[in-house]
Amino acid sequence: MTQRSSREQWRKEQATLEAQREGNIPPDTDEDGNAINPHIPQYMAKPPWWLHYDDKTLKHQRKVPDVKKGGMDEWYKRGAVGEAATKYRKGACKNCGAMTHKEKECTERPRKVKAAVSGKDIAADEVVTDVSLSWEGKHDRWNGVDLRQHQKEVSEKHKVLDTQRQLLKQEKIKNKIFELVDITEDEVINAEKRLTELVSLGIPIVRDNIVENKVVVAEKIMEMSEKDQEDAKGCLLKLLKVIPESEGGLADDDAIEELAEDQDKEQEDINADGGALTNKVDLGGVRDGVEAKVTSRNLRIREDTAKYLRNLSMDPAFHYDPKTRSQRANPYPDKAPDEVDYAGDSWVRSTGDSTTVDKMQVFCWDATRNLQEKGQTAKYINMQANPTAAERAFKQHEENKELIKTTRENALLDQYGGAEHLKTLPDELRVASEGYTEYRPDGTLIKGVEKATPRSKYEEDVYRNNHTAVWGSYWNAGQWGYKCCKQTMKNSICVRKTSAGNEGGEKQTDKEEEVRLAIMQKEIEAMEKKLEEEGVQAEKEAARKKKRQAEDDEKDAKKKKKKAKAATVGGTEITEDEMLAYRRNKVAFDDPMKEFLRREAAEGSGDDE
Repeated sequence: MTQRSSREQWRKEQATLEAQREGNIPPDTDEDGNAINPHIPQYMAKPPWWLHYDDKTLKHQRKVPDVKKGGMDEWYKRGAVGEAATKYRKGACKNCGAMTHKEKECTERPRKVKAAVSGKDIAADEVVTDVSLSWEGKHDRWNGVDLRQHQKEVSEKHKVLDTQRQLLKQEKIKNKIFELVDITEDEVINAEKRLTELVSLGIPIVRDNIVENKVVVAEKIMEMSEKDQEDAKGCLLKLLKVIPESEGGLADDDAIEELAEDQDKEQEDINADGGALTNKVDLGGVRDGVEAKVTSRNLRIREDTAKYLRNLSMDPAFHYDPKTRSQRANPYPDKAPDEVDYAGDSWVRSTGDSTTVDKMQVFCWDATRNLQEKGQTAKYINMQANPTAAERAFKQHEENKELIKTTRENALLDQYGGAEHLKTLPDELRVASEGYTEYRPDGTLIKGVEKATPRSKYEEDVYRNNHTAVWGSYWNAGQWGYKCCKQTMKNSICVRKTSAGNEGGEKQTDKEEEVRLAIMQKEIEAMEKKLEEEGVQAEKEAARKKKRQAEDDEKDAKKKKKKAKAATVGGTEITEDEMLAYRRNKVAFDDPMKEFLRREAAEGSGDDE
């Protein structure tokens, strides 16, 4: 950014500009030698500060020519090399001899005798491509992807899936053969074990080698006793029944071929339905016999809702990334993560062992810093370099932390007590009740036992003086009262209006009105009597206080008289002024100014003489 010109410099520039406009001196020129019109306004002739032009120019006002850039398919040539040199060249890599990098950047194994010394086995130069990408090329996240490598990985995955499908097909055909011959797999296994014990060929007799050793096994059976012969023949017959005829067994080849065709047809139907194959392969710790899905593509289950359909808002917080197939924010912002089946990919980072890993990382940092502060710079705890040691140290730290906490709690309980308040109820008393209670929408009980209302130690729902509501159930104009009759006088008799029992609700009779008025009159008389008694009681209390005050005054007078009598010396009474002058003039024993006061008093007495 150009510096601010001084006043004198600005005056010189203005004078030069006026002279150029009048034609007295030639105008300024740009970097190409072209004259700059002095009549161009300053706001147009002066370049912006961010262009950092030191000389005068009008380049910023001219149109920048379009630079042709590469398309979306242009990328660096990875691994391409050129021709190798026959001798070492100056400025090349001292290790391998290539001109495209230095020795520090060389990826080849360090040679015992470097190319700069030997001049032999010079490595070929890498092909350096200058790729100038357009806007689309820079923002294309798939630019530079090697499709051949991707196809290779896909083909390898398909080979693994095909192998699993073939094994699954053979397993299903074997199970179907067991069903056809009415033999279970456990029976075949037991027959193999028994036949191995009886024949004793030195190798286990199983389905895979029974056809090869059939003649030898038959000769061994003929040498056995009658009981062992029958047992061995039965075991041999079970093994041959589950082997196809084409392989030397007794199973029907036509039936096995029909089973294979049924399996192929079932596989074709499954592929047409989306490529999923339901099988019983044990994948990733799945229990044996539990159905799992092996798919040729990583597809979602059809019953699930796609991530990008859960929240169609244009807010960037709910953006769905199609490449990584991730949606980090919770698509349901109005609901808690525990209430929905999917709360975003970022929610997983704060669940499970992820929080433990974060705590362990913070512990490693703190422990390393503490060791370095103590001067042990050679010791450190790194979770990435040695995770086992870091986890062991973190576990020991947590155990020591819990032990210190327990010790502190026990010390406090031993000092102040209160351990009985920390005991919880036994499990027998905290078992939930199995009683069933059903209520209507309005809250009334339909069946079952209604839950008992908890009560306090005070009397509740006690209705006195013919009231149907308790005191405090009514509030009006800052006063409590009874809700039934709306009276604000406590312990009064209820005077609520009653109906004659007709549907229309007839008015109160004159007799009832007289009774109500009489009751109110009695209450008023009782209240007046009570107030009168309270007034008499107040007068008595005032007289008692007055008498007590007189007695206190008399005691104070006696004390003062006694004090004055004690303050007399030799029959002469000492006044209050004399005592005050004495206190002011006396010198304390430990007063630091006593010597000064005595010296001042002595000088004063000397002057008087």
